[in-house]
Amino acid sequence: MGAFIAYSAYLHFRFTGSVTRLLPPWMPWPMFWVRFAGVGLAAGGVGLVVRPVQRPVATLTGLMIFGFFLLVHLPRTIADPLGSTGWLELGESMAYCMVALLLAAPDGRNIP
Repeated sequence: MGAFIAYSAYLHFRFTGSVTRLLPPWMPWPMFWVRFAGVGLAAGGVGLVVRPVQRPVATLTGLMIFGFFLLVHLPRTIADPLGSTGWLELGESMAYCMVALLLAAPDGRNIP
């Protein structure tokens, strides 16, 4: 998971222009938010492999991805429900959010 999150950060920086076009038009400063998300993803990717901070970083990473779900993927899917990638992005972001939050759970005892 840490490697995937770090790779996602790389993609945010490598393809900033493409990722910027994914943001809803009402969002101000799209280039800033793409780079900000890239920094957050990089920190999350590194933090997920550093044992002393794994659980809090997993929680914060899960919350960050849930923010992407709410602010980026959900509006895109609502705006174009028949689009080719909206539902995929929506499901993928929720799945990664849940995986990160499961990693944050203390040895699985709090998972229903």
